[in-house]
Amino acid sequence: MHVSSEFKPTLVCVGVGKAGTTTLHYLLLKHPDILLVRAKEASFFNVESNYARGMPWYRSLFPEPSGQRHIGDITPGYFRSPVALLRIQRDLSSATKIIVVFRHPVARAFSHYLHDVRLLDNNRPFLDRGAVVDPSYMVKSLYADNMRLLLELFPRENILPLIFERDIAHGRLLRAYTKVCGFLGIEEVKISTDVHKVPAFIPEVKLIEHDQDITEATGIVHAKAGDLQLRTVLDSDSGLVTKYIHSPATEERRWYLQLQSDVTRRLDPETRQMLFQRYFAEDAAELREMLHDGIPEWDEETQEKPAKPSAV
Repeated sequence: MHVSSEFKPTLVCVGVGKAGTTTLHYLLLKHPDILLVRAKEASFFNVESNYARGMPWYRSLFPEPSGQRHIGDITPGYFRSPVALLRIQRDLSSATKIIVVFRHPVARAFSHYLHDVRLLDNNRPFLDRGAVVDPSYMVKSLYADNMRLLLELFPRENILPLIFERDIAHGRLLRAYTKVCGFLGIEEVKISTDVHKVPAFIPEVKLIEHDQDITEATGIVHAKAGDLQLRTVLDSDSGLVTKYIHSPATEERRWYLQLQSDVTRRLDPETRQMLFQRYFAEDAAELREMLHDGIPEWDEETQEKPAKPSAV
């Protein structure tokens, strides 16, 4: 596909993972003034093998522009990669509009853990006698250093920080949408923000009994517990990746469902606060200072009740 030499992304959402970036992608995909990469997460600037293919390959991931004011890439892995942030500033421009979404660090870590359990990447408990079994989930919820680098690379007015609990969760998508439109200087056209119609909320993993229930299977990604297999399928129209668990054996299907209930204990407020103080209090204080935002939504006593879904 031919892509114009003038083609260059002007908008990059750099992360963070498990903070609503998929929801944001499919929301902004509906806006006529925004052209996004076909399938969320181009993973160009942070994956060496992709970056080595060069800008022509990166450009080929996008549909042909047709008059949109902004061309965007939403890849949450960029935030965790200083090299990726430097490349964005160098290869695109320091004038690039940067969106970053932050989520309560403990909630983000636990959501990441649940994601891995669903995809059969983890079958251990999140906590063992008050300690996190896999600290890598917590490390990825440290934000201050990478935010500091963002502020060094891009003018403050070119960075839009969003707070998951304030702007995206519990029917608050209208807030994020309004902020992004204002940030980009585009009209706030009417689109649905019903989370149940956003592909991010379609179950990532579907249990099936027969191979014919899968179309265009790309192959087995995991094989666990006997006949239990996890396959990945990419919908060429929507760019949405769906995971299918193929297990003709009833006992294996039960094992998968039981796995989640056995290892994914809910975090009560006391445990969440304990983990926050142990792992994140200092980092969160630095982030709040950099953002000039107290982020009261991260304080247990100020948690808001869920708002009703809205449409714009």
